[in-house]
Amino acid sequence: MKKKAIHGEMAVLAVLFILSTALSAGAFENKTKFGTMKEPETLSKFSGGARLHDEFPGLPELPVEKDDLSYELMYEFHDGIGYWQVGAGYMPEPDDKRFEYLITPQVNLILKDRIYRLGAGALKTYVKTEDDTAWTDLYWQVIAGLGFPIGSFISIDICAHYVFTDWKKIGDTDMAAVDYTAHLALSF
Repeated sequence: MKKKAIHGEMAVLAVLFILSTALSAGAFENKTKFGTMKEPETLSKFSGGARLHDEFPGLPELPVEKDDLSYELMYEFHDGIGYWQVGAGYMPEPDDKRFEYLITPQVNLILKDRIYRLGAGALKTYVKTEDDTAWTDLYWQVIAGLGFPIGSFISIDICAHYVFTDWKKIGDTDMAAVDYTAHLALSF
């Protein structure tokens, strides 16, 4: 079972790599096949999208299972080579009634270089069950992905999130999870 998960993750990473090389024909010339990227030094964006979760054994009070889907809404403040991303995710009640809903506020600092993204963030989830409500402990994520501009006001970001609970045990993959997100961002 673990080998299938590793092969699936490797396939996703391979697809992301192929997309990055195919769509970044002139990435080092500040151009893509979608057109020239001309972002001002500072820029604000709103983005919305979905997050595909993996089971997270490192945080037992978080009732997320493999292939659960949550919806995210973010505000991004871009400045130079990086941006702050502040927002929240919402996961409605699943079919098996494990919880009524989850709300996950998060803040991320992401570095960008043309289409490439790399960053880290902090999250904390509010869990509403039929009998109780509670906040999880603070947990962390390392983010790696690609951002594809479409014209001058729209972009699509596809990222992988390595989620874990303790920076001292970041390499303990048995207690971590890999989630995937896709966001559509609008500049203003």
